[in-house]
Amino acid sequence: MTEEIEDAKREALDSIASAATVAALEEARIRFLGKSGRLTLLLRRLGQVPEQERPAVGRATNAARGDVEAALAA
Repeated sequence: MTEEIEDAKREALDSIASAATVAALEEARIRFLGKSGRLTLLLRRLGQVPEQERPAVGRATNAARGDVEAALAA
């Protein structure tokens, strides 16, 4: 699952970096952080991760979310 998180983060940051308009940034935000966004869905799947791996996967997902939010703010 950590590979999925890193892939989603990388794709989100690439989308944000290549966004030429405010509308494109908003689309990227919704696609990755929205209610059905990719990172949001990964967080919801945390319950399916083996118990001993949950803290690390949760930290990785929250860190990726924070990085994407910071990139959007910049």
